[in-house]
Amino acid sequence: FQVRMRLGLSSAPDAAANLLRGLDSLELRVRRQAESAAELARRLEEHPAVLKVRYPGLGGLISFDVADGSERAVETSTTLIRNQTSLGGVRSTMESRHRWEGDRIPVGLLRLSVGLEDVDALWADLSAALARA
Repeated sequence: FQVRMRLGLSSAPDAAANLLRGLDSLELRVRRQAESAAELARRLEEHPAVLKVRYPGLGGLISFDVADGSERAVETSTTLIRNQTSLGGVRSTMESRHRWEGDRIPVGLLRLSVGLEDVDALWADLSAALARA
């Protein structure tokens, strides 16, 4: 007990092994996510259904606004982009935070975490969902 109190909990062996294995490709994955996110942010800025894009120019996380009330239609209409809460994975995810966090978050805001899928496939999925909004 005293050792654990002083040193903290140790990681499970399988989790530690997976973490170490993933470090080998971390730089490549993050670079790919950032490149895809930058391209998607550029395309989103030009889309008529998108009111505002928030992308600082690094990483794979984009936030964008659609008209109030249409965010749910957009987030549930994608097939490649999963509608779930998850950030930084190899699969792209999107969600509306307003329904979870209330007035702290604008109603039409969507959060997109870009994965490793082909950027044109992601755009096809996203633009089809935006067309339904």
